[in-house]
Formats: sequence, C-alpha cells, structure tokens
Amino acid sequence: MRHSVDRDANRAVRVGFEDAYHRYRLVRAAVEEIRRELAALTASATSPDGLVTVTVDARGRLVGLELDPVCCRGGDSVALANAIAATAGTAATTAAQRVTALVASRLPADAGLVELLEGGDAAPLLGRHDDAAGAR
Repeated sequence: MRHSVDRDANRAVRVGFEDAYHRYRLVRAAVEEIRRELAALTASATSPDGLVTVTVDARGRLVGLELDPVCCRGGDSVALANAIAATAGTAATTAAQRVTALVASRLPADAGLVELLEGGDAAPLLGRHDDAAGAR
C-alpha cells in the first residue's frame, strides 16, 4: 500500500511540475515575442506647423528627426528647439501607449504589467506573484 501512495504522490508532483513548466514555456514565448516587437516599435509625430517630424523608439528615445528646409533659413532657433521638444514628447507618449497596448494584448489582464507600464504601480504584479507563491 505504501508504494502505491508514494507512486501516486510522485505522479501528482510530476504532473504539477509538467503543467507549471508548460505554462512557463508559454509565458517565455510570449515575452520573447513582445521583446522582438518592442525592439521594432517606433512612433512618429509631426509638429502642428508641419516643419518638424520626430521618430522615437519604444522607450521614447529619439531615433529620427526631419526638419523642413524652411525652418533652417534664418528662422527662430528657440521656436525650432521648442517645436522639436514638444513633438518629441508627443511621439514618446504615442510610443508609450503602443507599448502598453502591445503588452496588454499578449498577457493576461490580471498580470499586473499594464499597471506597472501605465503608472509605475508594481503592486498588482508583485501581489499576483506573491499569491502564486503562497506568500500572502
């Protein structure tokens, strides 16, 4: 009888481990896909006057700048700098929205990562992992 109980317990542990490993592989594949898409993600914005176009990457870093030749002909450099900065901010906001949408479309709604991306709140993400680990 004891051997039967041990085998049943071992089988249950093995099945639980295999299930957890399968879920891990699915999450790992989703995260890798997100990583690839984020590496390729860009967002562009054009100033209201159409003279400045800025392109940023997923982190909001400037990766492209187009200036209409008109703004380089003795124009107001302060106004041009302000237009570049404002347009870069618009592009960065668009990139952040696309990152959030991308992550939200790939991960479960209760994963907590969207809240972290949107507002820096790690509590839902950490709480979910604490619950899964039985820490609470």
